[in-house]
Amino acid sequence: MKNLGYLFIALLLGAGIWWAISSQTNSTIKDIDAADFAVTDTAAIHKILIKDRVKSAVLERQSDGSWRVNGGYKARAKSLDQLLTTLRRLKVKTPVAAAARASVNELFESPQRKVYLFKEDQEEPFKSILIAGASQQQKSTYMMLEGTGMPYEMSIFGFEGDLTAHFFTKEKNWRDRTLFNFKADQIAEVKMDYKTSPEASFIYTKADENVVRVNDAGQATKGNLKLNKPALFEYKQAFKEVNFEAYENEHPKIDSIRASAPFALMEVTLENGKKRSVRLHFMKASKRSKSIKENKQGVWDGDRFFAFLDGKKDLVMIQRYVFEPFLLGYEDLMYEALREG
Repeated sequence: MKNLGYLFIALLLGAGIWWAISSQTNSTIKDIDAADFAVTDTAAIHKILIKDRVKSAVLERQSDGSWRVNGGYKARAKSLDQLLTTLRRLKVKTPVAAAARASVNELFESPQRKVYLFKEDQEEPFKSILIAGASQQQKSTYMMLEGTGMPYEMSIFGFEGDLTAHFFTKEKNWRDRTLFNFKADQIAEVKMDYKTSPEASFIYTKADENVVRVNDAGQATKGNLKLNKPALFEYKQAFKEVNFEAYENEHPKIDSIRASAPFALMEVTLENGKKRSVRLHFMKASKRSKSIKENKQGVWDGDRFFAFLDGKKDLVMIQRYVFEPFLLGYEDLMYEALREG
């Protein structure tokens, strides 16, 4: 009988625990259903306004499907895809526990980010999300729908950590980093002028499908070499989807880099008349340099170059392995006529 009494008490305790967990779970599910963070149809988003405590970024969808940042520069497709994917996959990990809610709500008095989502032709956002940074365990992100006063720990499938970094506001980080993205048949002319090796300089023109050497005076000259058509074919194919690493317009020595002599000038002209110019400069070696190259001009980073694009408008950093296919000389695109036959 004594054992039956213990069994009865155990059953009562188990039932009580089950009821408490079930009630808490039902309450949690109810709260989660109320937390409508995710945007399942991101195609409906026409404008995104992201604010931090100092600055902001405005991203707007264009009629051709591309995006612009702050009304000007084309936005980086990879960054937009990441942002829209994050918005689509947002899910509630758990509501903030009642005991911690007051202290977490204090973080939302000055949130790290405010994100406003707009549909086309609407002045008021259809969704406003506040972001207060990583949770205490650093495995989720505190978020709140503006005006609700209810904070949640948010995450996306397959990622544990702080999502705040997906909502950045620096314009340069949003800007498109395309160096070249041309089809071979779009290229009308390529000029490559090596300041430190003028004998390697050349001009390719589609009109006569020819490559000629350029002498010290910038004049086209012909020799006894013949065009290596397979090499030229590969060269033109390389202009597809080429990106640089980063914008460096805030570099502390940008003026001295601009005043220094480039080691090469490249200009690509398309059939429609548009041009892309690249002014290449060696990059001074530093403690961060993993490889070093030396020449008469100094000691340089072996993995990266600086480059001014389109008339010194933007200073960017380019990885050597990315630009290597374009660092060909005249003779790389030719072969000796004597080899024929």
